[in-house]
Amino acid sequence: MAKLADAQDLKSWDSKESCGFDSHPRHSSVGCDEIAVSLMPILLPKQDFCWFCRYLAGEHPCAFVLRNDQVAAWVNVRQYERGSILIAPTAHLPTVFDLDANTLAAVYTTAARVGKAVVRAFGAAGLNIFQNNGIFAGQSIAHHHVHVVPRYTSSEPRRMFHSDDYEPVSWEEQLAIARDVRMALGDSSSNLST
Repeated sequence: MAKLADAQDLKSWDSKESCGFDSHPRHSSVGCDEIAVSLMPILLPKQDFCWFCRYLAGEHPCAFVLRNDQVAAWVNVRQYERGSILIAPTAHLPTVFDLDANTLAAVYTTAARVGKAVVRAFGAAGLNIFQNNGIFAGQSIAHHHVHVVPRYTSSEPRRMFHSDDYEPVSWEEQLAIARDVRMALGDSSSNLST
């Protein structure tokens, strides 16, 4: 469960040294002072670093299904339903309110494209596309991301997803899901998984 940020936690966002996001190559496009301002009405999860920025920098294995300069899509390690994918901007932007119009369009265009591929790849009967802003909305990583979750005839339609309710799936399973989604996208290359 995400720990609530208190006033002292928010003060740490004023310093680039303590924010933990300055190691990401695209971070310079959004300064820490700008992030601190955007956080005031919406509290984000306290983090020492950003997992998504580590994936994007190649510092941790990630089963990518699609990636370009503006957006990336990869297999969610916590499979809410088989084929769950995350879509995120490559720049570290904490919430939807931090995205410019072009980035917002790229994220949601990618979500729709990947959503169609997931439905094809796994024979889904429905699809959820959603995202959360702030800890009180269920955001667990302070990097904007969209969940693409296929739903099946056996799915519980009113089920809400909480990451703590799901164990991470194996690396082999992530790679298998990524392969199937890439094939449905028309891209069978395997060089996206790092």
